[in-house]
Amino acid sequence: MSGRAPVWDPALDELASTMRAAVFTGPSRPLEMTTVARPEPGAGEVLVRVAACGLCHTDLHYMDHGVPTFKTPPLVLGHEISGTVMRVGTGVDQARVGTAVLLAPVTSCGACVMCRNGRENVCAKGRMLGNNIDGGFAEYVVAPARDAFAVPDSIPLEESCVIADALTTAFHGVTRRAKVEPGEVVAVIGCGGLGLNGLQVLSELHREKPELPVVILSARSDVQTKLRGFDLGANDYLAKPFSFDELVARVRAILRRAAPGRVERESAVIRHGDLVVDAGRREARVGDTEVQLAPKEFDLLWELLDHRGLVLTRDQLLERVWGYTFAGDTRTVDVHVRQLRRKLGEASPIVTVWGVGYKVGPARNPVA
Repeated sequence: MSGRAPVWDPALDELASTMRAAVFTGPSRPLEMTTVARPEPGAGEVLVRVAACGLCHTDLHYMDHGVPTFKTPPLVLGHEISGTVMRVGTGVDQARVGTAVLLAPVTSCGACVMCRNGRENVCAKGRMLGNNIDGGFAEYVVAPARDAFAVPDSIPLEESCVIADALTTAFHGVTRRAKVEPGEVVAVIGCGGLGLNGLQVLSELHREKPELPVVILSARSDVQTKLRGFDLGANDYLAKPFSFDELVARVRAILRRAAPGRVERESAVIRHGDLVVDAGRREARVGDTEVQLAPKEFDLLWELLDHRGLVLTRDQLLERVWGYTFAGDTRTVDVHVRQLRRKLGEASPIVTVWGVGYKVGPARNPVA
């Protein structure tokens, strides 16, 4: 189902006065599926039929770890909510009925000092859905109209619910609190849910600002997590525990590579037979067909093409593409080479030099 809400005549849609809800009655107890009164929207509010509501770890803290909610139970939990506007209160445009929306987890007043300064997330009068007021583990929920945001048709409505908290938290941290700019090094601490969401935001920024260096600091040391971080655009990955001196050394190395000499690459284009790699656009094409490459796949391909005629060891590629110099985890290079060969097919120029590393082989003649 796309973000577009179903088409119907709301004037003919009769809503029941009750609804089903999963009610929280206290810690260490299961949620109770029961029938409760359906809420009505007040002035400035909308009634939303819930399409989906994410289960956040905060909900688990309430249910399993005794963290108190602001409202004394019984309470309907859930604050990652997407759905369709069914009714509106006074002062809200009737045209919003039928709109697919995403609800902000914390409501805001729009008038306090924090709201006026773009810090609605810490509104002096803010109330959290599923904490101060009933949330989305129910068929319907009421929320301020100003905190209901239209979901684009291109985003599935059910899946969009997780954007409300997990992704917007990371987006807010990267763009509005850290205000990341080119030339700065970004350290993502932790590669859990929020950390990976932060990397997704950084990955989008990386498309516009490929010179933005990113370092991950995480307790997770498995290869798959590292590869995922690199694919999302990270330049380096340090697993805990680590030496602070080592972290500083790596950041300095990344900054050296991001300095002036690399700017020349921004407008460069390398042609190798049918393969054309454009650094400025960060595009790779085989003939007229664009090949979608992850950030590190693109960087690895460029590094090899930029050193045609030379054999580069795995350690050299780790240093130049990923930014770490210690011996180990060279499988990272092998995995990315395998992915490049799969995506580029016969146009792949990468040749394995057994026991050493990789080089670029002779170009095929372009197809006429």
